[in-house]
Amino acid sequence: ISQAGHLISLPPEEAKRCHAPKDILLYTGRMKTPYDYMPSKMAFQLLRLGNLIIAGVPGGEFTTMAGRRTAKVIKKALLDKGVVSADTRVVINNCASGYAGYVTTIEEYQHQRYEGGSTAYGPHTHGAMTNILREMAEEMAEGKVYRWPGAQPRIPTEQQMMEGQTDVVADDPPIGGKFGDVKSDVWPHYYPGATAQAVIWGAHPRNNLRRNSSFVSVWRLKEDGKTWHMVADDNDWELRFEWKRVGISASTVTITWDIPEDCPEGSYSLQYNGEAKHLSRIIKISGHSRTFLVSKTRPGRPYDSESSVSE
Repeated sequence: ISQAGHLISLPPEEAKRCHAPKDILLYTGRMKTPYDYMPSKMAFQLLRLGNLIIAGVPGGEFTTMAGRRTAKVIKKALLDKGVVSADTRVVINNCASGYAGYVTTIEEYQHQRYEGGSTAYGPHTHGAMTNILREMAEEMAEGKVYRWPGAQPRIPTEQQMMEGQTDVVADDPPIGGKFGDVKSDVWPHYYPGATAQAVIWGAHPRNNLRRNSSFVSVWRLKEDGKTWHMVADDNDWELRFEWKRVGISASTVTITWDIPEDCPEGSYSLQYNGEAKHLSRIIKISGHSRTFLVSKTRPGRPYDSESSVSE
């Protein structure tokens, strides 16, 4: 009920005048439960690496023209102080240390198209943010510590965040099998440019999202014939990870590798790593395909690139 009350709260006349010509549908400035819907404190950063200036702005997404104008103001402030040359480049790094919607020029705001309508702090948002960065640039040029460090931004804690999905109830291996067993394996041989695929019995990925890590990877056997090294993971475009629930609590993981045309010849394997919620405990699980050969020559039985995906 409290949340509904915040959502239907009407903006006061002062807010309407401040945001004109925008028509306010949801007055997010008053939505404070369970945390501030829009930040009231934001952090700005300015870094210099030689002739490269990086402005870290929390103001979500600057439009092209808003970014150009801000970069021009920052560069002029530093040029006027004589600390940089004319070839200095200023980069606006959006979404740094927070998110605060779109930032448009005052002219773009008047049209109230998507970006203008999503500029949450009114028509002078861009001017205010640009002025802060100009003052920071001037004091950076003078070697001063920025005199208004401000309060720490209020970032919602994990406990305050609202999760729309329930936790994973349970993961179970296939009947008569175990986590990591191969359901459908790769072919023994592929040409560069073909597609290799394996299906492995896994678990729900929400047990651990594996940030800064990977669910699947490709490994190549080194020339010594003993050690392996990773050549691709699910950060690479050519490697794909697909999870599917089977029945009530079993899962399969499909690993698909589009072998690059310039892939070195050699022995490879597809690897899966994850976590399963089994018997009310989170356990680590893993599995891998058999070793397969990638080469331009046909080692025996012919396998062409069109029939190279295991069914």
